[in-house]
Amino acid sequence: MDYSVFDSLLDSVFIINKEREIVYCNQAAATLTGTSVRRLTKRKPIYNFIQFDNETLFTMPNGEWGKEMSTAFTEVDYKADAKGGKIQICIQPAQDDLWTVVLHDVTLEERLHSKYHLQLKAKENVIKELELAKVELENYSKNLEKMVEERTAELNKANLSLKAIMDSLGQGFLIFNEQGLCGDIYTKACESVLEIIPKDRNIIDVLKIVDSERAQYEMWVQAIFAEALPFDSLKELGPDEFYHSQGNFITLDFYPIRDENNKIINVVLVATDKTLEHEAKIAMEKEKQHSKMVLKLIKNKKQFKDFLDQCIIRIKHVVSETKVGHLSFNKDDIFRMLHTIEGEAGIFGAEDIRQASRTPQELLNKMDHEPENAKADIFKQFLSSVEILQKTYENFLTKNEETFNTIGVTKTEKIIEAKYDDALEFLTKLNNSSISSDTKEQFKDIFLKESAQSVLSIYNELTASIAAKQDKIITPIKFTGDDLRVDTSYFKPVSSTLVHAFRNIIDHGIETPETRENSNKPIQATIEVHFEKLDNGFNMTISDDGAGIDPEKIRAKLLEKCPELKNNNNLNDDSWVIQQIFNPGFSSRDEVSEFSGRGVGMDAIKTAVESLGGTIHANSKIGIGTDIHIFVPSQTDLSPFAKSA
Repeated sequence: MDYSVFDSLLDSVFIINKEREIVYCNQAAATLTGTSVRRLTKRKPIYNFIQFDNETLFTMPNGEWGKEMSTAFTEVDYKADAKGGKIQICIQPAQDDLWTVVLHDVTLEERLHSKYHLQLKAKENVIKELELAKVELENYSKNLEKMVEERTAELNKANLSLKAIMDSLGQGFLIFNEQGLCGDIYTKACESVLEIIPKDRNIIDVLKIVDSERAQYEMWVQAIFAEALPFDSLKELGPDEFYHSQGNFITLDFYPIRDENNKIINVVLVATDKTLEHEAKIAMEKEKQHSKMVLKLIKNKKQFKDFLDQCIIRIKHVVSETKVGHLSFNKDDIFRMLHTIEGEAGIFGAEDIRQASRTPQELLNKMDHEPENAKADIFKQFLSSVEILQKTYENFLTKNEETFNTIGVTKTEKIIEAKYDDALEFLTKLNNSSISSDTKEQFKDIFLKESAQSVLSIYNELTASIAAKQDKIITPIKFTGDDLRVDTSYFKPVSSTLVHAFRNIIDHGIETPETRENSNKPIQATIEVHFEKLDNGFNMTISDDGAGIDPEKIRAKLLEKCPELKNNNNLNDDSWVIQQIFNPGFSSRDEVSEFSGRGVGMDAIKTAVESLGGTIHANSKIGIGTDIHIFVPSQTDLSPFAKSA
């Protein structure tokens, strides 16, 4: 019997003789016993390497169970190489005074944390064995009938042993031919893993391929057997996951079976239930995201508290504006609110809030492209999605309450908020006193303002994250100019919307390293924020050395969206054209990406700046970069902002 058929099995397989000495074992057996195949097969007793708590087993020194008759799979405790656990054992008398011992490790920890998953490789099937038998028969002219009978009996016995072993495997294993039909060789696990008995069924039906994709996968099966491309390349085009009715995570892999001419004659499908590993991976990813959020929270507690406060203010604004129950609300304003929530939630790793804010945005966008008779239903869905967003925010606070309290965000920040009001009240008293104006300004700077650089430095992580996802390289944001201090409650409407500017810089402006190198630029792009104090406020310029804004591209998009502008003389002015990037709903992208394309980001910044009485303007040169100039006037009265903070 050719023992190599056991080489790639995930379960441990030993072949022992009547002295219980190991004649053969596979790599899985060596891994289980913590030694090598070579050492195991030096004709030493199996109980020297692995012991079982059932002394009656034939694998133990004095046991006889399994010697004369096959045993059913029996769960026992085992010890091997200073480790142990639960294992299922099956002993089967084979041929030539040999016994097959199959061990199926059911120790949960071993299954979850095993570093190596041996892949089941297809070996020669019955057809090849019969062909080999035919070759042998052709070499003999005598005793032909007797030789055929002996060979057939030998094959039947081997097949029975192989089938018993295959049925003990936890993986779904089947073989299909050029017509896509599954043969009668398959494991019993197919009934649970693939939820079907595959015999005589088409592989397309076994894998539950939907009708819309059926033709595609039928062509895929034909291409495999035609061998127009290497098998490994074609395998990548096939299904890699089976959609289980119970939600189990089933992975699929394929292996070719070739004849003596190296032609593919059958394909082996191996289906593995990796639900536990998949769930562990998801849990680990959630834990990783939570850890990132906590790190950001610790580093930017004040900004995080501002985000939480502004988030619920924006959500309540959306609810208030849309609760009237009809479509008369300002969609652009609501879209800006939701888009800003999404952007800031992404910065701080509040993934639940970020995801929940996307659905109402998508429904608002859909509302603009649907006929009037369909808008009412979409509006109902929108209201429901806003309600879900609010509940998600509340659940986010509840779920992370212990974390926030431990780090000191909630309690500490509330105390700071109260002190902020006290500071405003005290400032009012100062204003009514004879204390010098310099002292009053110094009081404002120390107790009511923060460094503008510290407020905006949080965007360093955002730009680095987006750049990494797009294989772009940037240096940390460079802050230059005056040491500017701002009242965050006054500056927050602007600073929070700048998330859209930094996103657009990376997504639209910064080129890939290869493109920059071809343009004789450093492969590392730079972003600079320059502050300039003025008597009546301050200027802020956000600059990048990217590809710049192409006015021709903007001009084409404008005419596409607003054909009536064709006769507008301003279209000939590149500067005027570039300023249109601040228009509501304008985007130079044809498709919405993860980071831009909805046409609300730059509009949100402009709206926030102008709400403070400021101005915004963009300058750009193709191939050189873009400057966004923002002027914010001085704050004349702090108390109104204290009420809205």
